[in-house]
Amino acid sequence: MYQSPRLRPLAAALCAGIFLAAGSVAMAGDPVRVAGIVLDAATGNPLSDVVVRVSDRSGSNRHVLTDKHGRYAVIGLEAGRIGLVLERAGFAAETTTYAIPPGESASCDFRFYPAAKVITRAIVRTKAPECRIDPDTVDKTTIQ
Repeated sequence: MYQSPRLRPLAAALCAGIFLAAGSVAMAGDPVRVAGIVLDAATGNPLSDVVVRVSDRSGSNRHVLTDKHGRYAVIGLEAGRIGLVLERAGFAAETTTYAIPPGESASCDFRFYPAAKVITRAIVRTKAPECRIDPDTVDKTTIQ
């Protein structure tokens, strides 16, 4: 669509005014929402039972588990800096932060990488079978 060069500044100013007006509707105390999907980086499949720990600037700490589709959501957080920590056995923990304006929501999707496991010490305990020697069956000529 053609737009006159003289109308471009006017259109930009109108859009900015609408954006600012819409942004002023959200108050500083309006809660925010964080949601997303967690995928296995190696396979691209959704990961269930990932612990997602979320903290906001008020010090509120919450945690949820991802569902069978890898989805999670946390609502009612205080706007500002939001911290996320993701953990699941066999995967490297992920930590990140986001700044979310009042009344907004953030989509935070993750690709979770398998953790490299280094075993530094292993103790294997088994019950060894008992060995009994019958003295009558031992060749006494080889024993010195």
